[in-house]
Amino acid sequence: LYTKEQMVQKGLQKMPDQKEKINKMMDVWTSYVVGIQENLDLIQIYQKKGYKVFILSNLPEDSYIYLKEHYDFIDQVDGGIYSYQHKLIKPDVKIFEALLEKYGLNANECIFIDDTEVNIRAAETLGFYTIWLKDHTQLATLLKENLNEV
Repeated sequence: LYTKEQMVQKGLQKMPDQKEKINKMMDVWTSYVVGIQENLDLIQIYQKKGYKVFILSNLPEDSYIYLKEHYDFIDQVDGGIYSYQHKLIKPDVKIFEALLEKYGLNANECIFIDDTEVNIRAAETLGFYTIWLKDHTQLATLLKENLNEV
């Protein structure tokens, strides 16, 4: 929910003697945000099967810009809600509701995938089917299993 400048200020409040390191880190940290190609490939696979794919992310603006410039998956999905745009952050159910409202979705017709249990539990309170992705290499398998049940 914070801009790069706000993150620097928060870091300096906790570690004022580390100004140079904090500034240096914040200049390059977005380059460490990378897509997992085998999972990104699933976007087009499932879209060809008729599914819609949306992003619901706690991504800050600088990471969004970096990903948009270096990867094409953000333009391939059918839409998304990003924390920095809505000033909401998972697991707040309001961010899930924003996704549902913006795209006219019904939670009980959606599968929410996340690697954090608290986010999974929040989605479940609204009626989403969920996949708690503890191991990113298992996404294709878990989707096949869950889509057979939906």
